[in-house]
Amino acid sequence: MASTRGEESDSHRSKAPRQRASQSLRSISRMVCSRMCTGLITNYNAVATRLINDLRAGAEEKDRVDEKSVRRRVYDVFNVLFALDIIEKVPWNKHVRWNGYRHVVFKRSPDLQRQQERCMALHARVEEKLRTFLARQRHYASLKAILDRNRAKGNDASDKLPLPFVILQSAANANIECQISVDSTRVDCEFSDSVQVLEDVKVLEQIARASCNVAWPEGDTSSAKRSVPMTPMQAGRSMGNSPSAVLI
Repeated sequence: MASTRGEESDSHRSKAPRQRASQSLRSISRMVCSRMCTGLITNYNAVATRLINDLRAGAEEKDRVDEKSVRRRVYDVFNVLFALDIIEKVPWNKHVRWNGYRHVVFKRSPDLQRQQERCMALHARVEEKLRTFLARQRHYASLKAILDRNRAKGNDASDKLPLPFVILQSAANANIECQISVDSTRVDCEFSDSVQVLEDVKVLEQIARASCNVAWPEGDTSSAKRSVPMTPMQAGRSMGNSPSAVLI
């Protein structure tokens, strides 16, 4: 007799989870949506009653369908569908109309598009900031490397080139005429050949590469992303301690 009770108890425990799964909120939600999308216009009572009948028809003899629990879950599902605008009330009666998922996506697509455009704009700004950061980091590292080299060589401090400056470069056989104003604030130059203007930043980078063994990749914002944790002071210090340094 004890063995029989044990078997019945095990059988009851094994079927309880199946019963709960068939009447879970997720299962009821799928059944409600499946039922409503085929009927298009219906009401709460019709959907709840039909779901209870379907559960009873598919249940085994010993399984029990909790009608109150099912109706409560159907009511919860209706509230969620109303909030998402998947269903709506028909104005002239107590029925509800199935709008569908495509309708919801269409209504929310402008907001989604605006968010995507905002993300793209922010991404472009971040990329621009990274390029600016990389350029300034290179400029600082170049100055630091050149200063360390000059201190190590003991160069005369009187031979200084003030910053900022530009270099005008032309062909070796070009004729150049320069006129400097009285107050030395203006220079007019005429060249017989094409001329290239070199800014101090690029010149210092070339000097650092040629005489200070400093190198870095060109035009790579991913390098700037990797270098964000390294401060300019750390970059300059690392180049001063090592004969050959790579700034990334």
